[in-house]
Amino acid sequence: MASSYLLALNCGSSSLKASLLLYPSLEAVASLSASSIGSEQATLKVKRAGQNDDVSSVKGESHAEIFSDILEKIQGLHLIRGDVQEQIRIVTHRIVHGGTFSEPVVVTKDHTEALAKMEELSAFAPLHNHHAVLTVKAVLEALPKAKNLLCFDTLFHTSIPPHIYTYPIAQPEHDSPVPLRRYGFHGLSYASILGKMAKFLNKPEREMNLIICHLGSGASMCCVKDGKSYDTTMGLTPLEGLPGGTRSGTLDPSLIFHLFPSSSEAGKIKETNGMKIGQGELLLNKESGFKGLCGSNEYGQIEKMAKEQRENGDSEGKELLTVQIFENRIMNYIGSYLIPLQGQPDAIVFSGGIGEKSPTLRSSISSQLSWLGISLDTSANDKAGDKEDEDVVRITSPESKIMACRVLTDEEGTCALLAKKQFGEDP
Repeated sequence: MASSYLLALNCGSSSLKASLLLYPSLEAVASLSASSIGSEQATLKVKRAGQNDDVSSVKGESHAEIFSDILEKIQGLHLIRGDVQEQIRIVTHRIVHGGTFSEPVVVTKDHTEALAKMEELSAFAPLHNHHAVLTVKAVLEALPKAKNLLCFDTLFHTSIPPHIYTYPIAQPEHDSPVPLRRYGFHGLSYASILGKMAKFLNKPEREMNLIICHLGSGASMCCVKDGKSYDTTMGLTPLEGLPGGTRSGTLDPSLIFHLFPSSSEAGKIKETNGMKIGQGELLLNKESGFKGLCGSNEYGQIEKMAKEQRENGDSEGKELLTVQIFENRIMNYIGSYLIPLQGQPDAIVFSGGIGEKSPTLRSSISSQLSWLGISLDTSANDKAGDKEDEDVVRITSPESKIMACRVLTDEEGTCALLAKKQFGEDP
C-alpha cells in the first residue's frame, strides 16, 4: 500500500518553507526552504536526516512558481516514491491574517470563498497573505486530489479579552473586511511553544503562564495566561508592537504624515509584488525597523558590529543604537506582561530566528531582569543554539526565581497537528 503524506507550507514575505511528513504518524521526511524569492540569489535548500543538505538555485520569481520547484525537487530526490499527486493527501497553509475566522478552513478547487476573504485581508498583512493565497491556488492546480487546510496565525489570539483587543476609536462608517481591532499574529508559533513548554514542565497547558518572545525578522511577544493568549504585541496588522527587520513597530500614528514632503503622499498607492499598497504603509513595513535604523536587516551582523562599537567606546554607532532600541522595546513588554501574571510566569521564553540564535540578546535581557531574581546559566545559554535536537533548553540556573528557556518553534508542526485533528487518521 502506498504511503500517504502531508505537506505543510509556510509563506514568508520572500521565503517559502515546506515540511514533508508521513501521514498520519507525522514523521518528518524532509524540510525544504526557498529564500530570497524574486532575486538572483534565490535558493532552495533540502534537509534530510543523516544526509548533506541539497542546495540549488531557483528561477521562480513568485511563491507559486517556487511551489512548482518544490514539487519537482520532491519528485527528483525521490522523497516520495510514486505518484506525488496521489500520495500527498493533505496540504496545510500558514495564513498570517485570518480576520474573524475562529477555526481552520478547508479549501477545495470548487469552493474557494475563503480565499477571496483572505485576499481581502491582504491589506492587513501586506507582506504575507497575498503570497499565501496565490500559493494555495497553485496547490489546488498542481495537487487537485489533496485536501487543503488554511491555518491562521490569528486563531491562537481569539481568547484575548475585549478591553485589550479594542482600539479607542469609533469604527468607520465605510465597509471594512473585518472590524478594526487588535488580532495578533505568530499564533501558530505560540501554540507550538506552549505545547513544548507544558511537556517540558509536565504541566497541563491550561495551567501554563508564559511570557513568550518570538524574535525574528518579524518580532512579537505574547502573554499566555492560564494556557491562553491574554495579550500580544501585534495588532490589526503585524506592524504594531516590536520593531523587526524592516518593520517599524509601534510609533506615533501622526509620524507617517511627516515622512513625506506632503501628507497626501503617504496614502498614494504603489504596486509591489502584484499588490497595491499605500506608500506610507510600504515604508513602515519594508524600509523601517533595523533596516531603517542602520541600513541592514541582518540582526546577527548588526549585533556583531554593535559589540565592536561598544568595545571601542563608540556610543553613537547606529548598530549599537539598533540593538538598544530592540532590547528596550522587549523589556517594556516584559514589564507590562508581568502584571497580569502577578510577577510569577512559569518561564520567559526566547524563540524565533533571533531568540533562538542570539545568546548575547538572551543574556542582556536576563541581566536587565536580575532585580526579579533571574540568574542566567552562562554556559547553558551559550550552548543553547548548538542543541538543535532539543526543543527546550533551560538557560537559567537552578536558583533563579524565574525560569528562562530557549525553545525551538515549529509552525509547520502545529499546522500538521491541526490537520490531524480536522481529518483524522485516514483523510
